[in-house]
Amino acid sequence: MRGPLLWILKKICFVAHEFGFFKGHGGIASYLYQICSSVLERREDFSVSVLAITADEKCDLLKSSRFSLRRILPGDFMSMGKNVLKQLKVIQPDYVECAEYLGLCMESILYKKFIGKELKNTVFSTNNHTASRECFEWSAKLPLELAPCSVKFAYMREKLQMLFSDFNSAPSSFLARYVEKNYFLPTVKVLRHPVKVQAFPKDDNKTKIEKDFDLSQYAGKFVVTCLTRIEGRKNQAGLVNAFAGFLENTGAKAVLLLIGNSSRDEVTGRDMRESVFSEVPQKYWENIQFFDFVGDRGKRMFFS
Repeated sequence: MRGPLLWILKKICFVAHEFGFFKGHGGIASYLYQICSSVLERREDFSVSVLAITADEKCDLLKSSRFSLRRILPGDFMSMGKNVLKQLKVIQPDYVECAEYLGLCMESILYKKFIGKELKNTVFSTNNHTASRECFEWSAKLPLELAPCSVKFAYMREKLQMLFSDFNSAPSSFLARYVEKNYFLPTVKVLRHPVKVQAFPKDDNKTKIEKDFDLSQYAGKFVVTCLTRIEGRKNQAGLVNAFAGFLENTGAKAVLLLIGNSSRDEVTGRDMRESVFSEVPQKYWENIQFFDFVGDRGKRMFFS
């Protein structure tokens, strides 16, 4: 797919704050990698561009002549939005899917609606994962009115982007209905995320992992694994309390593994891993274990 043929490809662009499997990445970053990989694999008539603030610079998709990774210059919300608009004018994509977080496509969508020109034929879709309002309210358990000004400003950008998008989607039925109700949108479609999981033989993987890691401490135990960023809206504190109650009531030989990088409390600024750990009764410190972000190899250890 080189030379003149590139000019007849349909152009898809994904815009978000993060992309790829860099250390500390979140769910949108991995989702975008999966969907870009799927599009490139299944549709030879598409080229794919990604615009992101933080990204995996060594992503294997860069080997494809139909894939490009462009950086959004860090700055305040408006300057980043204008930077996205500048780049989209050059790309002139047929279709843009943007995450709602920070409203990075707000300027571009308004440009299309009120000016047109380079983006008049571009279809804009906002994929609603969880935006600034949800991150604050679900973590702090407080209304948006009590959020910092930066969160309120981001919320207004995100809301405006959703209202003027050609299409809105969400990865789950719950979130689709939530967005319709709370952002006054007529229809939010459920778009299931593609997931590509490389299967591996359990015993063979276990043998390889045991060369570097001692798994004997988990032998014969009931192990619960929670692999996600530690933050208020994920409510790991509730999981810890429930697991401690389970141990208290059953006396079971069980271990809870909490794995992932940590955010800070929206109100106090306290590290969330530290906050959740404070909920663990001392007698269960060996049963409830905390780990930082892990890559693919680390995940295989925990799966084993």
